[in-house]
Amino acid sequence: MKPTHAAASQSRSLLQALRQPHPTLSRTLAALVGGYLFASAAGVLLTALSLVPHESPEHAMLGGGLLGLAMYAIDITWAFGTRSVRRAWAGLLLGSVLLAVPGLLLTMRGGAA
Repeated sequence: MKPTHAAASQSRSLLQALRQPHPTLSRTLAALVGGYLFASAAGVLLTALSLVPHESPEHAMLGGGLLGLAMYAIDITWAFGTRSVRRAWAGLLLGSVLLAVPGLLLTMRGGAA
């Protein structure tokens, strides 16, 4: 027996679906992984910027962590609000790098103060 046209097209569409990543899954991964990277980089930068010489560093760490957590919620929302999946990934990864580099440089130097 030969496969029918409907069965052949159904198997082709299944193969195409398996080859292409699902946009919702990709956005979810972008929100979770990319958002975490972005929020961590923002937290490090904000902590390094808020270090004051005669204050305890615990306050700066707490403030940077809380603001990073707020950024995480914004990043998750942004990952699902962009027009394309590529824009979501690119924005989160590029933003993470742009925040991480000055944050790490300031941290190695001992803060902005």
